[in-house]
Amino acid sequence: ALHSAKADGTGTMSPFDPSTADTFHRRVVVAQQFRKAVEEGDVVPHYQPIVELGTGKLSGLEALARWHHPTRGVIAPSLYMQVFDDNLICVELGLLMLQRICADMERWTKAGIFFGRVGYNTTGAELKQPGFALNIFNTLAQHGLQTHHLMLEITETTMLNDVDSVVRNQLEELRDAGVHVALDDFGTGYSSLTHLKSFPFNVLKIDKSFVKDVMSFESDKSIIRSLIDLGRDIGYSTVAEGIELQAEVDYLRSVGCERGQGYLFEKPKSADDIVEFLGKSAAVNHAKSEAAA
Repeated sequence: ALHSAKADGTGTMSPFDPSTADTFHRRVVVAQQFRKAVEEGDVVPHYQPIVELGTGKLSGLEALARWHHPTRGVIAPSLYMQVFDDNLICVELGLLMLQRICADMERWTKAGIFFGRVGYNTTGAELKQPGFALNIFNTLAQHGLQTHHLMLEITETTMLNDVDSVVRNQLEELRDAGVHVALDDFGTGYSSLTHLKSFPFNVLKIDKSFVKDVMSFESDKSIIRSLIDLGRDIGYSTVAEGIELQAEVDYLRSVGCERGQGYLFEKPKSADDIVEFLGKSAAVNHAKSEAAA
């Protein structure tokens, strides 16, 4: 009951009832199972393409953590989001994902497969770890990769909770070495402009909540135009998330958005399955180049 009252905010009262206990118990069980899955390597990256809206060419990939449950199959992230309240799990998951992503990039590089730059979501708990940046450099080097192969994606919620010199210094060190840093879900936080001023970003990722209604509401069009103009004026590239319609691509391109991702291009796929998309993308790009020549 105390936990429930705290979650509801100050000045509230919450009586105990069995359903509250059941909900809390399920959260604990999920957290325990997820921690075990991380330890046993059952959480793996799936990849969603990011494309150049002007040409349709592949720009890179976003790596998304997926829990492969032995009996339930791939579990949707919405069913275990609460585990990210545990800083230890966040750090352990980040280490696992980085190793898995770098191993995939190494394999693709050796096979001559172009994948651009791969982004992965980073939590405040990871950024606060001493030597976080050094570990990234070492892991990339172990797999024969360069810093330009990687991009960190950080949500505004992370910035709100972890604005301090440690986080800022880690990001500056990474960006100066060639790792790109993206502000994810841009436009949904409480102090976006402060973040743009205070932190070393390269990329703004426009949240899908604006993109999904852009063809229906003028207000969403105005917001997207403003975000893109702002990014361009301060030297950041822009990526629109959640694109599902060609009309959205046409509009975003017309107002200067450089890149996009969403189901229109491809759903997130496993490392093995995304190779087929990467091969098709390379073939299409080659054909376009031949036609242009």
